[in-house]
Amino acid sequence: MSSMSSMNSLSNTNSLSSSRSNPLVAKALVSRLWRRSAGSALLAASGLLVAPGWFAAAARADGLPITPPVRTDAVRFQDEILPMLAANCTACHNAKIHEGGLILDSYKSLLTGGDSGPGVVAGKVAESPLWLRSAHLQEDFMPPPDNKVGAKALTPEQLGLLERWITDGAIAGPAMEHKAIAWRPIPAGAGSVLAVAMSNDGRFTAASRAGRLSVYDTASGGLLGALVDPATATEPAFADTAHRDTILSLAISPTDDSIASGSFRTVKLWQRQRASRLAEITETAGITSLVSAGTTAACGRPDGAVIILDATSGAVRRALKAHTAAVAAVALSADGATLYSAGADGSIVATNSADGVVAGRFMRPAGVRALAVTAAGSQLAIADADGIVRTFALPLPAPPVDPVVAAPKPIKELNAGAGPVVSLSDTSTLSGHLLAGGADGTIRLWNVEGGAVVRQFAHGGTLGGMALNADGTRLATVGTVPGVKLWNVADGALVAEWKGDVRIAERLRIADVDVAVRKQDVEYGKAQVTAAEKAIEAANTEMTQSTEKFAAADKALGEKAEAVKTALVAADEAGKMAELAGTALTQSTAAHEAATKAAVAVVAAMEGTVAGRDAFALVAASSAGDAAAAEALKSFEAAAAAAAAARAAADQAVVQAAQQIERAKAKADEATKKMEEMKKAAVAAEDARKGAETAATSAKRAVEFAQAQVTRSNEDLPKRKEESTKSEADAAASDQARLTLAEQKTASEKPAAAVAFSPDGNWILCAGADGVCSLHGGQDAIPRDTWDGGAGESKALVAFLDNGRAVIGGGAAAAGVWQVAPRWSLARTIGGELTP
Repeated sequence: MSSMSSMNSLSNTNSLSSSRSNPLVAKALVSRLWRRSAGSALLAASGLLVAPGWFAAAARADGLPITPPVRTDAVRFQDEILPMLAANCTACHNAKIHEGGLILDSYKSLLTGGDSGPGVVAGKVAESPLWLRSAHLQEDFMPPPDNKVGAKALTPEQLGLLERWITDGAIAGPAMEHKAIAWRPIPAGAGSVLAVAMSNDGRFTAASRAGRLSVYDTASGGLLGALVDPATATEPAFADTAHRDTILSLAISPTDDSIASGSFRTVKLWQRQRASRLAEITETAGITSLVSAGTTAACGRPDGAVIILDATSGAVRRALKAHTAAVAAVALSADGATLYSAGADGSIVATNSADGVVAGRFMRPAGVRALAVTAAGSQLAIADADGIVRTFALPLPAPPVDPVVAAPKPIKELNAGAGPVVSLSDTSTLSGHLLAGGADGTIRLWNVEGGAVVRQFAHGGTLGGMALNADGTRLATVGTVPGVKLWNVADGALVAEWKGDVRIAERLRIADVDVAVRKQDVEYGKAQVTAAEKAIEAANTEMTQSTEKFAAADKALGEKAEAVKTALVAADEAGKMAELAGTALTQSTAAHEAATKAAVAVVAAMEGTVAGRDAFALVAASSAGDAAAAEALKSFEAAAAAAAAARAAADQAVVQAAQQIERAKAKADEATKKMEEMKKAAVAAEDARKGAETAATSAKRAVEFAQAQVTRSNEDLPKRKEESTKSEADAAASDQARLTLAEQKTASEKPAAAVAFSPDGNWILCAGADGVCSLHGGQDAIPRDTWDGGAGESKALVAFLDNGRAVIGGGAAAAGVWQVAPRWSLARTIGGELTP
């Protein structure tokens, strides 16, 4: 075998060598020999591979067309070869899927090759399987014509590039350059809203304009926040944007905790941050009062000290021993520059927030309940223990050496005669007016100058706290009556009221929907049971009717079958009669022919006899007196007379035979007609039988169908009853779950001890004595979030700072700075601007 192979190889080599003078022959031989096992080794041995281009020209007789590139620069692997392979080859030849062990997604793996060796041999196109198979010059074409990944054969230009790259040494070349995109900012006022998404609960809406992404409170339309990518926040042109490019798509997760935004090659995921404690404020355990204004916040302690806080950071500026007993109330000037505090010892102290220097002091009877700076900062309102609100001129008297200072004379005294006043608030938009909240649960709007109550707001129960928004249009109140109430200051109308835990309320809302759906399921289940019962009744009725129809059809079929038999017998008899009539006609015709022939013979004989008589009469006439002649003549005459009689008889026989033919023909026609009629009757009877058979078959099928319906209906009814029973059980469970949630909702409707408006008026913060805090919309009082603020069990105090932060304190625990307003932060970026 080896010697034979060597001889064949030598013969082929000689053939190739001898064909060099004829390129057409060489091409044909190369094309034919290439598909043999000798492959490129044979061609190399033949000396034909003097140049890759010649080989390509010779081998392309059966391969794909190739267009060599017209260029002088080198082919770049990263820029030109790798993208070509990625588009047509790497779907089946990558790190995870590598058919034949071949991986084509990197330069190194391409040279390494697969199970059959290197994919590319530098400088040797004829020994590079990747090129040979891609050009369809070697079996196992790449990509296969019937591939399932949509890969297409390389174009002539791509094959030319691949050939040139291998010929030039298959070098890796420089890596693909990723040039940074030179972004230019989109003008702030440009661009329409191109994408919008609403949360599942409908509470907030996200919208994009250009690269800016904003989140709004759906109910009020207020801006909750502008989302900014920290990576671009330091770039002045993109400091307030979420994306550099236009945001074209938005989506909010079903849990409303994440927002996804999409722009050029980039998807960003933004995580909603729930209320969280940012820092603990030292030395604030058990604080008794809390206030904030401008950039300053302050709180009073049981030991008589006041703590001044930086409202921008929540940091403690200083702690001052202002009173000898617990601090009962604190108030700040509008700019936060001066802190006013009242002690249980009756002292009223004014302190400079900046340096902690006492700017004024005087004494009141013990039991001051509340303070407020009013009259555009020119007066201090004090709620004394006797239930009378008194106003004093500011600034307070400078502190003398002697700490006992007589109180200055009040400017006005406001007495509603309704018991202690527990809360005071200035109305900045209503000059000369003051809000006073009484322990009786009524808030009174006073015209201070006139000393008259202008309007009342009845919260009910015992008032826990009140807060006025910055523009003075909305008043929020809390107390022993559960929930928060929102009032319109202009007319005293109750705008909104909310009670209970919003988390439970949301679950209760979902439970209400579930109960309604379950109720529909119950009704549907009952309807299905009723329908199944009616279906059984209808199926039984149909079964009875179908059975009766089948019996009638089967009976009719039997009758029709008997009628067919009778018709066939009659037709057979008629056929026999027609056959006999035909035979009689044939016989009559034959008799007529025989009679006619006989008549002809009789005529001929008669003519001969008459001729003989006439001839002998001449003889007798010439032989007168010859008795013998006369006697003979008589014999001839008798014979002639007999012949005439025979002719007459023959003629009569012919006539009678003809008449018989007519009679036989009439009978034959009648018999034939009757036979045809009987045949038609038989056919009609058969058609009627087939019709009856079809009707019987249909009736039988109707019976079978009805029986199946009965079976299915009887099987279906228990299932429908079981489903109905389950629906009722599910509905009962849903009702019970809803009842439990309703009870939990009622149980969560607890009194709130403190309330505060955010500086922008968008939010209302409430805190209960149990430490549960809730954030409500500033325009509708609808809760947006609820959490455990850890404020303690004795008393809760809240005061807003800035940027959605607030101080929550009271009770035994130290106060803390909380981020309470909703906000979103970038959690993850998918893709990127340089992603291919």
